Amino acid sequence: MSTKKPCRWWIGLIPYICLAFSACSDEVTNSEPEAHDFHIYFSYAGDSTGGYMPVYSTASLTAVDSVYLGPANDKELIWDMEFFDGGNQVVMLTDRLPSIVVAKVPTFDTIAHIPLARDDLVISHGGDMVATNGKSNDGPVILSLPGLDTIWADTQVNGRRLVFSPDDKQLIICGYPSGFLRVVSFQESPVIEQTVITSSADGTEPFTAFRLATDSANKRLYAVGRVGGPSDQRYELHVYQFDTFELERGIEIGWGYLRDSPEVSPEGRYVYFCSGVDPQAVARYDATMGIMSTFLVASDLGLAAFQPYDLELTPDGQTLVLMSTPHDTGVFTVSGPGDIYIVDVNSRDLKAQFLNNGGIGRAIWCRP
Repeated sequence: MSTKKPCRWWIGLIPYICLAFSACSDEVTNSEPEAHDFHIYFSYAGDSTGGYMPVYSTASLTAVDSVYLGPANDKELIWDMEFFDGGNQVVMLTDRLPSIVVAKVPTFDTIAHIPLARDDLVISHGGDMVATNGKSNDGPVILSLPGLDTIWADTQVNGRRLVFSPDDKQLIICGYPSGFLRVVSFQESPVIEQTVITSSADGTEPFTAFRLATDSANKRLYAVGRVGGPSDQRYELHVYQFDTFELERGIEIGWGYLRDSPEVSPEGRYVYFCSGVDPQAVARYDATMGIMSTFLVASDLGLAAFQPYDLELTPDGQTLVLMSTPHDTGVFTVSGPGDIYIVDVNSRDLKAQFLNNGGIGRAIWCRP
């Protein structure tokens, strides 16, 4: 009677199986997000230490640089700025003259400069244009980068904030005093393509947009503004589709959300708002669920109270940087003693804080 030997053909495959598991393990390990280092620039004035703009790192959580802006009693205050060319250049609105300035980063040596009084600026997604709104009744202007040559200007268009569409083919301007958006189309030359009449969510009253933000991933336009006339105290968040400018959703919000333009996460799901009053918090809108909720309050940072009035979301969507006064003054101020708080978006833990040495905070910006 013969005895049949057991089949052990699989024994020769063991080295290959181990190799496959090892490759899978490496793939999982390598898929973890890398820690990115973004630099936060903090514009403030009124201190006695000299005219410097501090620069903080979101990776090392320390001050890594400072930009000299002039002597303490005559420093050049930066009102707004945007980085382009991979963060190697910056375009700024300054209070000297006043002017629009293009400079190298990190030295801030001037590349181009024109005297022009403006309130706000926005850079195109391609980084080759900058648009800025007017003072008083001056209309918006579109300039080339880095040379600051005029591409388009219209003194008849009165507006406040503005944004470029995700494909840079349109510029959207908040109409003022009420009830419309201006859309500038880029064809052979920029022209006013259309005027979009904006109404409240229920369609019964005019809606005046004060702040705009772009969701490039989903081609949405976010507008924060007032419902009704100048004396009304009702405010809404509106969500529009870029292709049609039809109102997708409108929800009621508090007036504190008008403080600064909202920040949209890279994938477009979340929109963050800075509210100095009613409530004093950072709020977050979930675009998937259509819900606005409180995201961060003073107690999350170990504070008794705070008044956030500017925020930046890093390009990877992982870190939120706040400028806030650390106490409740009882008054919602445009600017005040600003402290910097760096917060992990996922855990909401406070990663670092930088206390102001007596200056008056203006704004913060994130360099990619």
